Amino acid sequence: MESLNLLSRSPNPEDMQTAKNTTPKFASFRTDVISDHSKAKEAKRLANKTSDYRGRGFHKSTRRRHHSRQDVETDCETNAEYRDSSNSLEARDRQSENANTTYTVDRYGDPEILAYGSLDRYAVPKYPRIGAGSLVGLPQNHRIDRSISDDSSLVVSSSRFGLPKLVIENTLRTTVQSRSPELMIKPLTSRGGVQDLGTDFILLEGAGRKKMRRTDSGSESHHSGPEDDTDRCQFIEGLARGGEQRNDRDLPFWREKPSLEDKIYPSHSFNQSLSDRRREFRQKVDADPDGIDAWLGLISCEDGAMGNSMLSTAERHSSADIKISIYEKALDHIQDSTRRERLLLGLMQEASIVWDTGKLSTRWRRTLQDNPSYLRLWTQYLNFKQTAFHGFGYEAVRKVYLECVEVLQHARRRLTAGGDEHSRLCDIQLYVLLRMTLFMNEAGFTEHAIATWQALLEFKFFVPSPYQEKNPISSPQQWKELMDAFEDFWDSEVLRIGEDGSKGWAHFYAEKGEPPAPKSETMSEIEGDLDLFAAWVSLECQHSSLARNPARAIDEVEEKDPYRIILFSDIQPFLLTSPKSSSCDVVLDAFLAFCQLPPYRLETANWSPSSWWSDGFIRNQLLYQTLHRGKDPFDLQIWNFQLDQETMFAPCHKWFSAFASSRRIHGEESVGAVTPTWTLFCLRALAANNVGNDDFLVYCLAFELSVSPYTVRKTARSLLRKRSSSLRLYNAYAVLEYRLGDNTRGEDVIATALKMSKQLDSTAQRDSILLWRTQVWELLRMCKTKEAFQRLLLYTDGTISSGGFRDVAREGFDDNRALILRTEKALSTTRDHLLSHNLGRLAATAAECLILLTYLRNPSTIAAARTVFRTNLNLLKVAASGVSLSQEHLHQSFALLIYHHATHTSLVKPAEIRSHLADSIAAFPQNTIFLSLYAWNEARFRIDDRVRSIVRDVVLGAGTESDAEKSVIPYFFAIHMELSRGVTFGSHPEAIRATFERAVESEAGAHCAGLWKSYFLFELPREDKQKTKAIFYRGIRACPWAKELYMLAFRYLRDVGGGMGEAELRGVYELLLEKELRVHVELEKLGC
Repeated sequence: MESLNLLSRSPNPEDMQTAKNTTPKFASFRTDVISDHSKAKEAKRLANKTSDYRGRGFHKSTRRRHHSRQDVETDCETNAEYRDSSNSLEARDRQSENANTTYTVDRYGDPEILAYGSLDRYAVPKYPRIGAGSLVGLPQNHRIDRSISDDSSLVVSSSRFGLPKLVIENTLRTTVQSRSPELMIKPLTSRGGVQDLGTDFILLEGAGRKKMRRTDSGSESHHSGPEDDTDRCQFIEGLARGGEQRNDRDLPFWREKPSLEDKIYPSHSFNQSLSDRRREFRQKVDADPDGIDAWLGLISCEDGAMGNSMLSTAERHSSADIKISIYEKALDHIQDSTRRERLLLGLMQEASIVWDTGKLSTRWRRTLQDNPSYLRLWTQYLNFKQTAFHGFGYEAVRKVYLECVEVLQHARRRLTAGGDEHSRLCDIQLYVLLRMTLFMNEAGFTEHAIATWQALLEFKFFVPSPYQEKNPISSPQQWKELMDAFEDFWDSEVLRIGEDGSKGWAHFYAEKGEPPAPKSETMSEIEGDLDLFAAWVSLECQHSSLARNPARAIDEVEEKDPYRIILFSDIQPFLLTSPKSSSCDVVLDAFLAFCQLPPYRLETANWSPSSWWSDGFIRNQLLYQTLHRGKDPFDLQIWNFQLDQETMFAPCHKWFSAFASSRRIHGEESVGAVTPTWTLFCLRALAANNVGNDDFLVYCLAFELSVSPYTVRKTARSLLRKRSSSLRLYNAYAVLEYRLGDNTRGEDVIATALKMSKQLDSTAQRDSILLWRTQVWELLRMCKTKEAFQRLLLYTDGTISSGGFRDVAREGFDDNRALILRTEKALSTTRDHLLSHNLGRLAATAAECLILLTYLRNPSTIAAARTVFRTNLNLLKVAASGVSLSQEHLHQSFALLIYHHATHTSLVKPAEIRSHLADSIAAFPQNTIFLSLYAWNEARFRIDDRVRSIVRDVVLGAGTESDAEKSVIPYFFAIHMELSRGVTFGSHPEAIRATFERAVESEAGAHCAGLWKSYFLFELPREDKQKTKAIFYRGIRACPWAKELYMLAFRYLRDVGGGMGEAELRGVYELLLEKELRVHVELEKLGC
């Protein structure tokens, strides 16, 4: 009662002196001015709860869970007061001296901080937050769940999923309150027993120095060192984190405060689970050292041990060191090439975190010398060397490419020519060559890149007859003779492939030849009113345009540039030989990729060029184009689909074209772009020399139709004279006539080819299905549905007399059910026959004819045709034992039929179209035909944004393990859709910017120069030029070799408000010189 009386009176010096003599040491009083009623209430509560605050242990926090929220807050305040009152008498004297003031001066702080190591969390006030737990940027139904949140983490729950919000809180709170503290018992080990010989360590009992430990009662006791060391090692095992301690030495572990995982999973310890997983994977590794899954699982445990939060540099280095040691142990046991490649990729990725550049480069060279046949390893190494901004130099990176080519060349010479391993090394060598020539081209050395491909194509496909039967790889003498002969051809400076009128190396070897007449280059005059950098940009672009083709020593060039003349020593390291015909196809695909054209081969047994065509370093058409916004679903700057007859010979703005980007590049002036004219001359020369199969010749005709339609008829006739029995070429010639507007000639070509097919062998007759499909679709485009159906019913006869196509409509047998059944049976037999010979693409064409037959019987609905489509698709799946390119071909064909039905029928069900296209996207998420048609179908709906959802969840939401998922194509399409979206559909600069950011931060798009240019051009019209400049600098930092990115500053940021001044532009120019990129005109020569 004395303490209560003291609390009820106002403090004065005399009372304070009395209190010092009479009150117990544990009593406390407040220095604030409060009411008597409040003082009595607080004193009563303090007297009742004094015993509850003897310590800061587990039982106090457990008991407090049963209080209401208001009581907990009040108890926290009382606890703080109690701790203040438990200080020394000097602290209370200081408080009494300042009792009559508004503020309290405390120069000593809380001495308990030294004992406990942190602030008393119960003394920290909880500030109320506006919004009742809602967060800015999240929907209203997302709120902070206080029941499972703690001081270190916040849990946001939603009432949309599962139970309502209140029920979730009550359920979790009840679970946490009702459960008793669960402690996992550690197995008791014998301290004096025999050591287990199966363990990988020896326990040293009593070896540690005795240490003094302060107990809870304040006394000191001894404990041995090894037990303490065991606690320190718990972090390595993933069982201890931060400053957690163990209260009972015989229990494995428990924390003073339950973690978030313990709240959500009351009976499950996350750390113990991680330890169990690590032990399980170690047992699997010991049982099967050759299994890669166990090793990778053991490595993944290290990521789990570090947690999901942001790691410090030391933690990342520590984790990487542990992973590197595990990778090296795994490589000692695993010898399979595919598995070793995966392990080596992971090892070098972790090594890039820890090792310096010198050590990393040395390890890269040694790894590639020991494992030269791993394509993904070479790709990662080239990416590492080419993207390093600091220390980047053109000559240094070019030297790296040359070293790669030499290593692969030496590895090929050690193998037997014609073997599978030898062919694989040749493919990798071509990939390195492709990357190197693209690197040269984008750095400004276009003539070097073009000369390299001229030399390789001449050396590969125009070999003189005396050297065709020899194998120069196995004989050094034959190789020297071959090199001497080609050096004579190159030094003669006669016309080479890609130049109008060239005849090739073989013709020169037989008949020699004379070099062409000297050429002179003229430069247009610069306007006098241009400033310094404007004049420099104009001259630089002119020189870059003239320097696309290599010059000769006899040419009269305006500037004496030593780089313009390419010597034999410059191209000699890139002369490759590949004895197998399949390697010839890889050379052609690599050359087409250099020209930014799609690969011509659609399906082979062991080769798929899609990985090249989706590489961000290769797919750079946007580097030579301006940013394009169009609502035409067929106008895509970057596309990805299978090449077939419809995409190669697509009518303008009526279907997706494989060569539309080439026409767009041809219409713009860009630094380093390979012109379609040069590409056309190369393809003509290859086709005239009988290079490639019929597919390649059809490809050449389709490309010439898009570039030079007035000369394509002549080229087609010359090819037909050389291959008069090719039904594929006849079909391509008929399609050309249809596209050029001569429908009558096209029908006559098809009738003639079908009549001729009866005289061909069974192998050549298989291509006749292409002719039947062509005639049906051309009639459908002319809206002659009934006639198309009657034409298809003639398939049972296999041919028709001349003029019969125009008379068949009067025969009136389209209702003959017996004839329809015979036609279905004949097409089904053709399909099965083609599948039995592994001709998946032709089988898909026969299946398409079956679908067309069903559709033409009732063109008002597409439901029956869709049923037939699913039946044939399942047959293709069974034949191919999984997903194949022929299935994608059939999906594209049916997508064409859906588009035709939707645009030629008044009653269309968008839900049916949506359902089918969603299935196609799920099967082939990177096919832009399905994605574009899906967006076109959803353009009329404004409620549900399904396009964004399917791009986010299906296209971009896939995993990242396979090569197909490391593609730049999905990001290009996502950007295209955001740019094409109107304001009504939620288009906003921030949404577009977020899509760009996601693309450039991805692994596939981080170093894609075309993507960075598009991002820059998007930001350019905005008012904030600082953002534009930031994107510019980020782009050149990510792609330091791309000269086109540097030129953006001189073209668009010059003399712009908030842009770059003369000092910044000069700095960019100096950076060009520092990185050793091609500069044709020096600023000093312009009078600066």
